[in-house]
Amino acid sequence: MRKVIEALKKDIAVTFEAADAKSLKNVNATLKSNNFPTLPSEYEEILKITDGLIWNGIELYGTKSYERELKGYTIPGIADVNMDFVGFDSLAGKLIVGRMPEELLVYSATDNLWGCVDRTDFMVMQTAPSLKELLASFIEGML
Repeated sequence: MRKVIEALKKDIAVTFEAADAKSLKNVNATLKSNNFPTLPSEYEEILKITDGLIWNGIELYGTKSYERELKGYTIPGIADVNMDFVGFDSLAGKLIVGRMPEELLVYSATDNLWGCVDRTDFMVMQTAPSLKELLASFIEGML
């Protein structure tokens, strides 16, 4: 994933300071106490490189929210986003890790798959065994 993130940085991705161990521990505790899956190790590795990312309509959430004052936009933190979807049965067992213009990027702890789901009806649009493979399907050809 480090190579992917470095390539995106060269293509003007917005990145943030790496998440520290305390932030990762706190967000996992918050997720677990609210019955969400905790951060998968693959996603934790990303957060240790950049605590969130914005590139070409793709956002990956970090351990906290970041205000982009000049853009008039705040990229939310992963726990906050997931709390917004409490009670949606079709997202049970899933952790929302990011979004694209029309989809949410999710990790399904139930079947250990990454996927994108429609932002309005949560219909599964695509799945992959790793986040790297899922993102590659969107990024290839765009760099």
